[in-house]
Amino acid sequence: MIDESPDGFLLRFIKGEKRNLGAGDLVALQPRESSKIHVCLVRRISSSQIRLEVGLQLMSPQVSVVDIVAEETPDQRAVFLHNLPAYGKFSGLITAPGAYRTGQKVMVKLPGRSLHRQIGTCMEANEGLEFFALDRLPD
Repeated sequence: MIDESPDGFLLRFIKGEKRNLGAGDLVALQPRESSKIHVCLVRRISSSQIRLEVGLQLMSPQVSVVDIVAEETPDQRAVFLHNLPAYGKFSGLITAPGAYRTGQKVMVKLPGRSLHRQIGTCMEANEGLEFFALDRLPD
């Protein structure tokens, strides 16, 4: 890790097995000195003959793998982002592409409780994932 900011990281590959990564991919990062896992989006990749650098945006300081229940849609697993510091006071959801649509009401099943939310703006999308802001529903 060569740089860390409040909402991201810059990594330099030193040695080991390389994976094909692209901008918009989701990665998990666990610094050596910490037990905390950071879920990040790849924002930038810089490659040359002698080095590889990857710029990552931290999505949320707290994430959970959850089951999502919605009408007219089979139950699916997703990554729930409890809050999104870089985007405002929202929670977010990372899902398989095409699983949900903006305006759809969903139930996020967390351990010990369920949250009722509405799928909001699609913040990112690629062939592997869609990342949505979640809107609170009126009580």
